[in-house]
Amino acid sequence: MEAIGRFQDVCRERGLKVTQQRLEVYQALRSFSGHPTAEEVYREARERAPTISRDTVYRTLGLLEESGLIHRAPSSGPGDTAVRYDKEPAGHHHHLVCTVCGEVEDLHGYGLDTSILAQAVGDWGRVYSCQMVVQGICRACLQGKAQTG
Repeated sequence: MEAIGRFQDVCRERGLKVTQQRLEVYQALRSFSGHPTAEEVYREARERAPTISRDTVYRTLGLLEESGLIHRAPSSGPGDTAVRYDKEPAGHHHHLVCTVCGEVEDLHGYGLDTSILAQAVGDWGRVYSCQMVVQGICRACLQGKAQTG
């Protein structure tokens, strides 16, 4: 429950009320190992709190994103128009996206950070976060292609 305590602290620091519905949405998001859509978060939140509305879940996800508690993840491949969410704060990691199966994985410890990017953009303005999306074909898809091809 360490993440929930941190969530509550960050909410308070940012002037957000810690409501039961916000906690349910955040816990629903955290229950996924990957990057769920808003609709998937809604379905999980309904399992936890049957009276929670779709509108509440979508508005809460938007508020949490706006507050920097979560962020949108990259699309999981061609044709994926659903908004996906990442339970980690923006700017702390990057993503690997398989263009065949749509798998999205976190990539930690590599790539640009905001200080490097700030140097790269020079006088352009202020950089708050950066996210690199590495697209390719995952090992599972490569092995599947090798077996059938």
